[in-house]
Amino acid sequence: MKFHIPCRLGLFFLSLGCVSASVVNVYGADRSDSVAVHKLNAGRIFPEQIQRQKLLDRQKIFTIGGDTTATSSDSIRALMDIFYTDQYRTANDPEAPFFMLMTKDAKLAMGVGGAINFRGWEDWNGVIDSYIFIPYNIPIPKNEAKMKRLYATAANSGIFFTLLGRNTVVGDFSAYIEGRFNGYNRINFKLVNAYISLKGFTVGYTYSTFLDAQALPRLVDGGLYGGTIDRANILVRYKHSFKKGWSVAGGLEFPDTYISDSEPNVEACLPYLPDITGYCQHQWDGGFSHVRLSGMVRTLSYRNITEGKNHNKTGWGLALSTMIKILRNVTFYGVTSYGAGHGGYISDMSNGMHDLVGIKDRPGVLEAPKAFSYFVALKYHFRPDLYATATFTQSRNYETDPIDLSGYKYGMSGSVNLFWEITPRLSAGCEYMVGKRMNFNGEHGASNRAELALRLSF
Repeated sequence: MKFHIPCRLGLFFLSLGCVSASVVNVYGADRSDSVAVHKLNAGRIFPEQIQRQKLLDRQKIFTIGGDTTATSSDSIRALMDIFYTDQYRTANDPEAPFFMLMTKDAKLAMGVGGAINFRGWEDWNGVIDSYIFIPYNIPIPKNEAKMKRLYATAANSGIFFTLLGRNTVVGDFSAYIEGRFNGYNRINFKLVNAYISLKGFTVGYTYSTFLDAQALPRLVDGGLYGGTIDRANILVRYKHSFKKGWSVAGGLEFPDTYISDSEPNVEACLPYLPDITGYCQHQWDGGFSHVRLSGMVRTLSYRNITEGKNHNKTGWGLALSTMIKILRNVTFYGVTSYGAGHGGYISDMSNGMHDLVGIKDRPGVLEAPKAFSYFVALKYHFRPDLYATATFTQSRNYETDPIDLSGYKYGMSGSVNLFWEITPRLSAGCEYMVGKRMNFNGEHGASNRAELALRLSF
């Protein structure tokens, strides 16, 4: 597998590195950050806190029936904190809206926001026919007519509406709906989130409880890392927080089932029971460090056409995830999962049919194959608005005796990226990614990608 970078890309990264080196100073807040730091609570100040405070300081809030001078800044910030204390937001999601409408008593606010994402990239040593880098989709064998490609897209741009409030009956509550242009042909509008949260309950369509969104650093590429959990479902979830940083959550989720079509003597049954998901988490450092143990159980049903009978298989999964502030400017991320019949929850494997698969020489019989995945990353802040991340991830499929030997056995990928937050709402990034796919018969393929991105959050 070749990892060399074409000369023009190498020159680009070299020049970008020189520019980055020229703007990096001794780590810490610069003069413009001092105001933001002063407003934060005493204790360790993390670069993410500085950037978030700068963003909130520049936010424009219009009070309905008056001006914001009649409302205390503490009341406004307490309401806006509801937006950022959502544990189910990923690092790639848009920031809070730049413009917000708020009642004079600071008990209700509404905003419209979004993000414009533009990415350009070049693939070489094998082209992945996808706007996101997915090892599962690496072509095997390679098509010599499609070994390189230069491409650009505005996919993953979107808009959202949010409602934030405080009430003596239901406490803090929020409603959120978001759509992005990443549907068919990468331009159709697609629903990403639509949910209501109040008194610990979340109801609607959003990221699975089995997914630890905070354990995933930002990525230039449009998707999530291959060996991580990546799933959105219609769900009902309850979360409860205890003292000293402990919290638990449990939910019922209503996903589709991905059954392999390699066995012709079976038919998928419609799901009739929800997936049961939950987690237990402990956090510290004001929520910037945590460790979480997650689990899920599901029923997978199919019909043996030869026997004329329906069968149920039990799927399950366990995941351990973490985000730890090793130093003030160094963060470690990690996710690992193991289970059976949960391939549809793993980012890379969800591109195939791996919840139930056939077994060689056993017509009409399906199994819930075991799968294992992991992801590790290290993020380093040169200063609050400039940081780099290195990652590695892998997912493996452990079918007992696969019918199709050209099927997916494992996939892996690594990446290195650099982000510069030019302003709190405008950021640029560059990234290099390399991936490999291995099939059961030993055939394998690899691909390389280098990309640039620009994002405006409003």
